[in-house]
Amino acid sequence: MRAIDMLSVSLVIIAFLLAIGSYGNLPDRVPTHWDISGKPDKYDSREMGAFLIPGIMVVLFVLWEFIPRIAVFKKNFKAHMSEYKQFRAVFLLFFLLVYGAMLAPHYGIYFHMGQSMLIGIGLLFLYIGQVLPRFKRNFFVGIRTPWAIASDEVWKKTHILGGKVFKVLGVIMLLSLFLDQKDAFLVMMASILVGVFGLFVYSYLEYRKMPASKRNNRFQ
Repeated sequence: MRAIDMLSVSLVIIAFLLAIGSYGNLPDRVPTHWDISGKPDKYDSREMGAFLIPGIMVVLFVLWEFIPRIAVFKKNFKAHMSEYKQFRAVFLLFFLLVYGAMLAPHYGIYFHMGQSMLIGIGLLFLYIGQVLPRFKRNFFVGIRTPWAIASDEVWKKTHILGGKVFKVLGVIMLLSLFLDQKDAFLVMMASILVGVFGLFVYSYLEYRKMPASKRNNRFQ
């Protein structure tokens, strides 16, 4: 097993060890969702609070392990398998850190969940922006607009721009820490919507610029 796979497995195991070790310390009702001000606004059972995120991590690990085996663009997956595996490990680490922040108050350690999530998502977006241009055309990872899927050229251009957009979004989220929590949430949502919509339109326009002979008729 490669080191990056061992890291992913280790992150899942750590999550379950935390769940088992923390189960007895959790109350009957555990906060599992927080509002934009960082206050809990949803509570679930102890079992759900302890094992929900570790369970999600298992599903993600298995899904990301299985997808390359049935992928349409198998050669493309093999070409960026290293980045793909790193991507999975980073996402699992993100979920593990969120899980740790959820459990911390039950051990007398308190985090502002709103600010913690902004930091986590901001750093995650910076990472996505760095790795996104390396992915080749596929149906599972990346900016999968119909026009990017239809053309390697459009895919490449969309992901080069997408990498820059995600880095900008990550910086915006980190800078929004200096705003009021409600304003920070609005800035985050607005910037994501603008960024995603802009990439969608850009992908379409790049596809339409191609000579008709190079277009995939299924997407016209």
